[in-house]
Amino acid sequence: MSEVTKSVQVEQDAKYFIVEAKPFNFTSKGGVVTLSFETNETWTAKFNDTPNWVKLSSNSGEGSAELVITVSDNPSVNNRSTQLMIETPIGQALCVPITQAARYLTVDTQTLTFFADGGSTNITVDTDATFDVSVSDSWLHSNIDNSTITITVDKNVMDSSREGSVVISSIGIIDGNYSIKIPVLQNGKG
Repeated sequence: MSEVTKSVQVEQDAKYFIVEAKPFNFTSKGGVVTLSFETNETWTAKFNDTPNWVKLSSNSGEGSAELVITVSDNPSVNNRSTQLMIETPIGQALCVPITQAARYLTVDTQTLTFFADGGSTNITVDTDATFDVSVSDSWLHSNIDNSTITITVDKNVMDSSREGSVVISSIGIIDGNYSIKIPVLQNGKG
């Protein structure tokens, strides 16, 4: 009896997990980004904690994917961060840092000084929040036009100088608050 030999070639794809990821940094207003990766494995995605401000389009799947990461508004004076972990069953893993900035409020003026005759000046506000302005005295007046506050001071008919203040405050911040107090000095007429 003659022996028959047959050759069989078996090919198997290697397991792979390919991703080009960098940390995601968001402004306080939030946003949406897409994280793409390639794999021939099943995968899971989860956070190192349980943030209620970040959402994923999917928490698990099989094969290559595009994860949509949605970060909500941060109405706080505190930055926040988390880590997104994507893992495969064969131990391949990726950790992606996600950070979000806090609200901010700055002005271009530290103090205001006026002559006895009074007058007006502008304060420029830089913020990603809604803001309001208040004045300490009836001789001080304010008007908001977008990011510019016009401060008007009445004439000082007294011989002595007078002091007041302008307070600029962020509105709608849930965690903490931002307020900037600007001293106002007006010379007397004498």
